[in-house]
Amino acid sequence: MLRLIKRSEEVGANPLEGCGLSPYLCRLLCMRGVRTPQEAAAFLAPSFSDLGDPLALCGMEQAVQVIRKAMAAKAPIAVYGDYDVDGICATALLVEALRSHGAQAESCIPLRHKDGYGLNCGAIEALAQRVKLVVTVDCGITNVREAELARQLGLRLVVTDHHEPPKCLPQADALVDPLLGSIQGPPLCGAGVAFKLVCALFGAEAARPYLELAALATVADLVPLMGENRVITALGLEQLQQTRRPGLRALIRVSGLEGKTITAGHVGFQLGPRLNAGGRLGDGARCVELLLTRREDEAARIAGELDALNAERQRMETAIVREAEKQVLAKTDFLNDRVLVAVGKGWNKGVVGLAAGRLTEKYAWPSVVLSEENGMLTGSARSVPGVNIFHALERCASLFERFGGHAMAAGMTLRSENFAAFEESLQEAAAAVAREDAYVPSVQYDFEIPLAEVTVALADDLAKLAPNGIGNPAPVLAVRGAHVLEARAVGAEGQHLKLRLEQDGASLGGIAFGLGGEKAGLAETVDVVFSPSVNEWMGRRSAECDVKRIVPHGGAEAFAQACKEREEAFSLYLIGTSVQAQPQAPEDVLCAQVRWALEKSYQGTLLTVKTLQGALRWVTFLQQEGLEDRLDFCFGRPKDARCYNCLCAMPEPECGAGYAQRIALDDADVAAALRERMPSDGALRALYRTLRAWPGAVPSERALCEAVRMPPMAVRVGLCAFAELKLALFRPEPFEVVLLPAKKCSLSDSPTLTRLRRICRWEEER
Repeated sequence: MLRLIKRSEEVGANPLEGCGLSPYLCRLLCMRGVRTPQEAAAFLAPSFSDLGDPLALCGMEQAVQVIRKAMAAKAPIAVYGDYDVDGICATALLVEALRSHGAQAESCIPLRHKDGYGLNCGAIEALAQRVKLVVTVDCGITNVREAELARQLGLRLVVTDHHEPPKCLPQADALVDPLLGSIQGPPLCGAGVAFKLVCALFGAEAARPYLELAALATVADLVPLMGENRVITALGLEQLQQTRRPGLRALIRVSGLEGKTITAGHVGFQLGPRLNAGGRLGDGARCVELLLTRREDEAARIAGELDALNAERQRMETAIVREAEKQVLAKTDFLNDRVLVAVGKGWNKGVVGLAAGRLTEKYAWPSVVLSEENGMLTGSARSVPGVNIFHALERCASLFERFGGHAMAAGMTLRSENFAAFEESLQEAAAAVAREDAYVPSVQYDFEIPLAEVTVALADDLAKLAPNGIGNPAPVLAVRGAHVLEARAVGAEGQHLKLRLEQDGASLGGIAFGLGGEKAGLAETVDVVFSPSVNEWMGRRSAECDVKRIVPHGGAEAFAQACKEREEAFSLYLIGTSVQAQPQAPEDVLCAQVRWALEKSYQGTLLTVKTLQGALRWVTFLQQEGLEDRLDFCFGRPKDARCYNCLCAMPEPECGAGYAQRIALDDADVAAALRERMPSDGALRALYRTLRAWPGAVPSERALCEAVRMPPMAVRVGLCAFAELKLALFRPEPFEVVLLPAKKCSLSDSPTLTRLRRICRWEEER
């Protein structure tokens, strides 16, 4: 089940027409909320002056007052951050800014495996021995108990965060979070909030050198790349290209990006994971050291450590995902469970979030992966659009030692003894907060385009929308009805798919990353969603497509055509021992059942058809009723463990496993379909005589059909009967028939022939 959904419908004339931009670029800008030429200019050329007033953030004035007072008193300050890219960059950013203005500032990053996420009481007690003020970055908004301990110890506390505030807020000297206040601020990441704090403390120009750190975090933390985040990211990536920080230069070098133009994609998939690896497997404080050091040798050493940790992280992630997926498939009831949950003893707590993300990406289902150690479970959740996982976890709050996060990702710690209650409560909570269609996977695209118009010029034009990411995704286009000229699996394990597509005489190459497994079932004519790109080789630039998804063109129509092409297969299928003619409800009753089942849910109903005529009749019904987009189509058995509604032709035994209901649509047609092709005794005798007279080995079943002028089903029935009567040895795949010595026998002694003829008489007997 996969829906291709247009992001937004275009209504009326585009307000950007005539402003000097290409029509396609105008359309994409308009779809992203850009309505005037002035807004378009600002979007395409972000400026530092576009950043908003930092004091407009709720709590910012109080934070500035508290920090300035501490600086004036020469009081030691600790910047306490999270151990991910966002927290690391925010910590380095604020520590360096404070130090550059004379403050005595130190960094503090908790150990993920020892301290967990956010402030902890042990850290508060230790910090109270040596500092007067703690400023949190990218954490703290949920730390009510820790804030109270800080107050009792006489420690001033400023919380800067960007996560969902709980109903009960910590009692700190200042709380800065874009989600606080009657008017919410921009959806900044933790480093974005820290950047705004530096702007408020020391002025915008003083904060400018830290754009590259804020940009790294903004991309890596998956916040929307619109508004101020777009400005920070665009200008920060420019700064990163020519960074003066030895640590960032060393990180770029070990990531294989030296000499390349650094993009948001490079940050998300190469730089970010290496910085994250420090906090996941080691000590995030080393990453802060990397960003703050001015020594080239130290930078090279730490970057090398992070590169090695990232390789180890990849190995661990693969192993955890493999085990978690086995658990999920063994225990998940996809019709009723709304979250995938897996738990493992000793799984690395720094990697379980990535494993949850991989499960969510593959199954389009919210996922929670937990690590069990010393009677405690620590884990992470990842979600899908339409299921606010933070709100779901809030409903289970009494079971946690701690938790936090936002709509798409969260973390939690609970006692092992609470796991069963947590799993049950979470399933109910997710079902309660989920949107109706949240569990139907979809791919969004911007608009359809003829393949001939996908050119280098178009790819260059659309690249102006970068940096791309959450909120401002890379343009995704759709081509309908493209013919697959070439498809081959590539990569070390054949995990990717190299394609060449053709439409109306125009052809285009492309690569579908991670879709190598779809080669076997690829239709001849497909719909493709892709991002246009430019391939540069030996000084030559050519357009190609970065394919996101491929689906058969035409849906129900393509299935009907595939059924017609399998006419012989339908006939041969009817010979199978599991096929029986059965009484069934009148067709108008069946129509009502199908209509009700498909309209009620996208899951749980398997429709089966055993005859070609039945398949075509019911496909027509689904099209006429507008139901074809609410189910999949398959032959033999559904391949998707999530039990989406499906019309299955020539169903195999046990193909309905996991489904709530199975509706046989044409069992009553089986007798008539068999009668059309059942051989008479005379035809079978003629077939046997032909076999006896055949010179040498019979080359194929088709050759035999042509020789006796009988349909394949009639010939197959005869060969099965001859084998049962010990007149011949018969094997259908690979085809082989060997005659045995002739003997007298009766065709009525063949079980297959007797059973099929009984079915043919079923309607008369009924």
